[in-house]
Amino acid sequence: MVGYEKYDNISQTQKLLAGCFSGVLTRFITQPLDVVKVRQQLQPKIIVRCKKRMFSTTRKIFKEEGIKAFWQGYTLGQLQSICSVTCQFYVYELTTKQLEDSNVDSKYKPMLRFCCGTLAGAASASLAMPLEVGPAAGISFSVFRYMQPLILRFLGDCATDDCRHGPGNMYKPEHLLIASSVAGAVAGFVSKTLTYPFDLSHKEDRKYNTSSTSRNLIKCKSLISCLRDSYQSEGVKGLFRGWKITICKAQVTSVVAFTTYELACYAIREVDVR
Repeated sequence: MVGYEKYDNISQTQKLLAGCFSGVLTRFITQPLDVVKVRQQLQPKIIVRCKKRMFSTTRKIFKEEGIKAFWQGYTLGQLQSICSVTCQFYVYELTTKQLEDSNVDSKYKPMLRFCCGTLAGAASASLAMPLEVGPAAGISFSVFRYMQPLILRFLGDCATDDCRHGPGNMYKPEHLLIASSVAGAVAGFVSKTLTYPFDLSHKEDRKYNTSSTSRNLIKCKSLISCLRDSYQSEGVKGLFRGWKITICKAQVTSVVAFTTYELACYAIREVDVR
């Protein structure tokens, strides 16, 4: 499972490699969605009203620029993904290990795990990603950590401490796949929805401060002014412009990242046992 487990026999180095593997696959699969998301978020307001569906934006990119356009900047994006995903998982493992080794009252641990996730996101942000990754990662890790054991219990796998004393894997691979996919999708939806207005405003702020690309965009000079102006100009909908494609991308990213990480750890445990 994501995060430190006392009886897990997989090493920190092996989990680092699993994070690298997850980062590579995550970026390759989600790169086209990222391109469409950014195009849709940063279009002028007139175009946004005419093109509400992400499929129209996707079709326009494909028709005018070809399929290669969906992987523009892929090499740099891949390096960024490897660094950010690996850093998030690795820092989360280290911080949750410190938490489990401490004598903190168990009732405070859920909130402290959220802090561990936020710290992992902040570390990733300082390395490769924008500032909004911190709180989003905290929410995502917390939701995933809460939901995955519940789903595994529902599927019949043991997810309690008294089942975790043996070496190797504790869950069936098909159950791990289902639980990680469902929990990852929910984690992606919740974390991105709660932080989306800040994500959008941050991108508009950066775009506006680039003189060659700021024409026809909402004029804002800070994150707060972006939020205020978007709300005054378009209402609540202005804070969630491009939300559909972003949520789609966030869910796919979360599912791929968590699932590939869990399955990579599963494969490593199987090799170690044999």
